[in-house]
Amino acid sequence: MIKVKKILSASLTTALLLTSSAIASAQTVSPTEAVQSVQQEFSLQLDDMTTISTPYDPALYDFQRSDLFNEVVVKVVDKNSGQIVSTYGEKIEVKNKPAGISIMATGTYSTRTTYRTFTDPGVNGQHFAGGDLYTVYNCYQSGSFGQINSVSSTYWSPMPGSGNFILESPNAQTVPTGNTGSFPTNQLTTTGTVVLSTKETKAFGTSIGSFSYTSGSDGWSRYAIRNAAYNITFGN
Repeated sequence: MIKVKKILSASLTTALLLTSSAIASAQTVSPTEAVQSVQQEFSLQLDDMTTISTPYDPALYDFQRSDLFNEVVVKVVDKNSGQIVSTYGEKIEVKNKPAGISIMATGTYSTRTTYRTFTDPGVNGQHFAGGDLYTVYNCYQSGSFGQINSVSSTYWSPMPGSGNFILESPNAQTVPTGNTGSFPTNQLTTTGTVVLSTKETKAFGTSIGSFSYTSGSDGWSRYAIRNAAYNITFGN
């Protein structure tokens, strides 16, 4: 188990625990991430119950973590350039016990919203546009035991603070992929595709084509994000 620690401030920083494992399924690295390792994936611990898979090797990237009330944001930073290459996050909303549930009465029910940011390839570490791929799921936990009971939604949202663009043809889905292959489960796999579309011709003083956008006859330039994916594991 690899320990990665990045100091932000005394109140906001904790250690990140990352463990590597060989990829046993289809490659989850998007075309926008050519500098990432394609041999391994790593488990990024968002809290004491939730981990999310990441292709970013802690030998090459720092993980800057900010903890807020019932929310965590982790920025992945290239150690060489100092540029942010992706962001992970999770927000937790504690729920009342569902009506009609007579068992598992002593634990905690929650709805968790987890996401990862996918972007265009960028130029000199700057990205014109990107999308956050969200998974909203419902959980039960008691001590270190946890299970995912259902998924409420899976969707794309524009990356905050980026350029003038829209998301075209968003597609996203989540399936249970844990020990049972059905609900309740301990693991989810979220996958998606989306097209970043803009009428801008330049970004950061550079041609939009330099960001790998392709110009269309309709006046729009587009960049397709394919094979966006991550795994969520809940509980021990």
